[in-house]
Formats: sequence, C-alpha cells, structure tokens
Amino acid sequence: MYVRLICSYVACALLFMAITFAAVVAIVNVIRDSQYFSNAADLVQAEADLRAGDYAKLDIPRYVGTRGFIQVVDEEGKVIYTGWGSKDASLNDVPDSYTEKQLSLISELDSGITYMVDPIQTDSGSVEYLISRYTLDDSGLYVSGIMVLDRNRDVIYNNISNQDCCGHMSQQDLLMLQPEEEYDFAYIEKYSFESNDGQHMTAVLYEDLFREEGNDLSQAAGKIAMIAAAFIVAVVLLLLAFALFIMRQVKRPLAVLKKSMADLSEGREISTGYYEGPGEFVEIMDSFDEMSERLKASEEERSRMEQSRQQMLADISHDLKTPITVIQGYARAVDEGVADPAEQKRYLETIQAKADYMSELINSFYEYSRLEHPQFRLTRERCDMAEYLRQYIAERYDELHMAGFEPEVDIPEKEIFANIDLFQFRRIFDNIIANTMKHNSKGCRIFLKLEDPERTGIEGGSRAEAACIFIGDDGAGIPAELRAKIFEPFVVGNDARTSGTGSGLGMSIARKIVNGHGGTISLAEDADWSTLYEIRIPLDRG
Repeated sequence: MYVRLICSYVACALLFMAITFAAVVAIVNVIRDSQYFSNAADLVQAEADLRAGDYAKLDIPRYVGTRGFIQVVDEEGKVIYTGWGSKDASLNDVPDSYTEKQLSLISELDSGITYMVDPIQTDSGSVEYLISRYTLDDSGLYVSGIMVLDRNRDVIYNNISNQDCCGHMSQQDLLMLQPEEEYDFAYIEKYSFESNDGQHMTAVLYEDLFREEGNDLSQAAGKIAMIAAAFIVAVVLLLLAFALFIMRQVKRPLAVLKKSMADLSEGREISTGYYEGPGEFVEIMDSFDEMSERLKASEEERSRMEQSRQQMLADISHDLKTPITVIQGYARAVDEGVADPAEQKRYLETIQAKADYMSELINSFYEYSRLEHPQFRLTRERCDMAEYLRQYIAERYDELHMAGFEPEVDIPEKEIFANIDLFQFRRIFDNIIANTMKHNSKGCRIFLKLEDPERTGIEGGSRAEAACIFIGDDGAGIPAELRAKIFEPFVVGNDARTSGTGSGLGMSIARKIVNGHGGTISLAEDADWSTLYEIRIPLDRG
C-alpha cells in the first residue's frame, strides 16, 4: 500500500508538474508573442551561417524581436545586409555605414554593458550630456563609469575605460550608445565574426525590448486567463482522479472484509476469497482467512472435545456402573443372608476386588484431571537419563523377574542430560510396564533402550537435540483397531473393559507427561518387538 501510495503521489506530482510546465510554456509563448522578447545571445549558434554569408537563414525575430533588425557590416564599415524581424518593421532611416569609432562604442553581445544618455539643461540654457555606463554581473546592475559632454558634445570628463569615448562625440555616435533617440524601441549590441574568406565582419543587432501597446496586450491577457482557467480545471480533474484511485484501492478490500465479518457474525462460511491488491491488504486478507480457518478448526476441536467429554463421562459411568452393580448385589446377598455361607468368602473377595478396581479407576481419573488443570506444573531438574533409567530398571528387576518377565536393557555408558520431573517421568514407564504385565503372559520380554542422541532427534529440531527412549515387549501386541487411538483417554481392549481390569487412562496420562516435557511419544514399528513405544525428550546441553 505504501508503495502504491508513493507511486500514486509521484505520478500525481509528475502530472501536476507537467500540467504546470505546459501552462507556463503557453503563458511564456503568449507573453513572448505580445512583448516581442528577443534572444540576441542565440546569434552565436548561427555563426556558421554568418561566416558563410547565408544571412537569409538567420532567425531574425528570435534574435531581435519582430520589430528589430540586424545589419551585417564589412571591415570597411559598409552595411552589406539588413534583415528585419517582420515585414511591418521596415524603417527608412537606418544606417548604411558605420565608422570605426561608432562600431567601437557598441557593446559586445551579451557583455552586460548598457549606456544611458541624459541631456542636462544648464543655467545658461545650453544642453550638456551625462553618459552613464551600467554593468550587469553576478552582483547586480551598477554604474561602472560616467562621461560628461559640453554643449558642443566635447568630452570634458571621462572615467570610462574606452579610448573611443574621448574627444568629440557626434549625434550619430550618441545613437550608438542610446539608439532610443532614433529608434524608440531599440537596444543595440554587436557580434564580431570572421567570414569564410577571412574578412572581419560585424553583426549589429537593433533589439526590440519593449511591449507594444494596444490590442495585443488585452488579447494576451485574455489568452493568459484562458490558460489559467484550463490549468485550474486540469488540476481539479487530476486531484479528483487521484482521490478516486486511492478510494478504490482502500474501499474495495474494506468492502470484502466487511462482508466477511458479516458472514462471521451470522455464522456463515467465512472466506475473503482470492484477492489481488496492495500488499498490506493482501496480508490482512490472508490473515483474516487464516483466522477464519483457525476459528473453524477451533470450533471443530471444541466439538470434538465435547464429544470426547461426553464419551468420557459415558465410559466412566460404564466403568463404575459394572463394579458397583456387582458390589451392591453381593453385599445385599450377604446382608440378607441369601448367599450360601460357603460362598460368602468368595462374595467378600469379589466385593474387595471391585472396590480396589474402582479405587484404581478414581485415582487414575484424578491424576488425569490434575494433569489437565491449567495450574499444574512439572518440577524439573537436570538429570542424567542413562543413570536414571539404570536405577529405574534395577528397582523393578526383581519384581519383573518374579512375575515371569525378562527385562532386556540397552543403555549407553555416556552421560545424556535432560530436564525432567523425576516422579512424573517414572509414571510413564510404570504405566507402560503395567500394561505389558496386564496383557501378556509369563515369559514375555520387556525391552528398554536409551539411544545415543547423536543418532536421533525431535520434531522441529536437529537430530542431535533429543534423547530417544524405546520401551516395549514381544508379547501379544496391541490390536490394530486400538493402535491409532491408544493414547486417547479410556481406550482399553474389549476384554479389559468387560473384565474390569483397566481404566484406559494410563497411556493418555503418559502422553500428557511427555508432552509437558516438550517431547513426543508414539508407537514405533519394529520386527523384533510386537509393541514398541518411542519417547523423545529435548536434551539439556548445559
């Protein structure tokens, strides 16, 4: 969006400058046509035509204006060419020759030097002359010298550094200094050049510098007013076009967002759809679509969790109802004396077994709920996983051996550190081994392995950043229909549920503990072991 705005501003500014430039050029052309501006300095560009004698090719109106004229003087002072700015500018009394002194009195082209001749009336009634020389340079226009003539036009004072400005000055000499006396419009300059045949030539330029009075001025004013009006209209249209463009760039994506938000509030399918436009709005649209997808996924997850919660309550009810029914029936039979006295001991043992099962179920549910609580925190400490597993299997070795299970251990001698909750982490192995002992017969082998972290990894990290623990058995294995949901709560085999020997929370609790440590637990495939759990825990490099 910023790029588009900047580009739009730049384009608008360039168009504005172009319109302004066109208006200025048009106004300058009108003023030039009405005031006959001259550009005498451009004559140097036509030196080739001057040297060749092609005077007809000279753009005289450009150099001296439409009312000025140019004379070309040879080295003897004779005028060999006179060119006019326009047909209406022809005058009768123009010089046909110049003296060497007269040519020397004419200022060089683009020299910045002009003269002012002021007649002065003396007390005796005679006329004397004050000649002021003005120079224009970077510091401005200033008087660079003066000369005083008496009534006979003889020089009586002179500080102008020009030897020709001495002695007597004729009336024609004064005209070379200030031609307005003869030509009320002219400013005179000269340009010296050498012809192709080697002659020293001089171009004398009588330049028109003054605006012509009359209808031309009013016509020019009218044209300038029309140009100004057209300029204002063009600028207004440019600003309107720019405003509409910006509004379209902003309003269009906002309309899409508004519709999407309305759909969101009314529960309809939410999607902004494919959109092309400013990058910021594309990002907003993509973020909105992503948010919509997350809301949809969140709603689906909430619905799934609600169904899971309802299923959990149904499973709990089922798992509690069966042993309670048995306890109630047997207890009533014993209490009412209906049971055979020889069977009472068996009844009481059954009641005890069912009560123990219910206690185990409630304890498991309590632990599961505690792990689910937002305020539950693991108490971690830095631990050598190799030593930790060796101690664990050593503590349970006799128990497993007496129960008829053969432990097989593969733990490296090197230290492998991780931050774990020692008590909670033990429950992971307790739950897995309890399932193994519960669902397998004697003679089953129980496998425990800690893999070197340099040869494993964790999701999202490098292979050298996780400790990998394998624990499993070569028993009956997990039925295929249970493998995909083994870590979900209250998932047990049908025989376990009907016999009331499993809560279905052990593996779900194990997964929550592993996830709480930032790790993962999953079922691995291995030809040597029918059931193999893979646990990955982030390492602590110290």
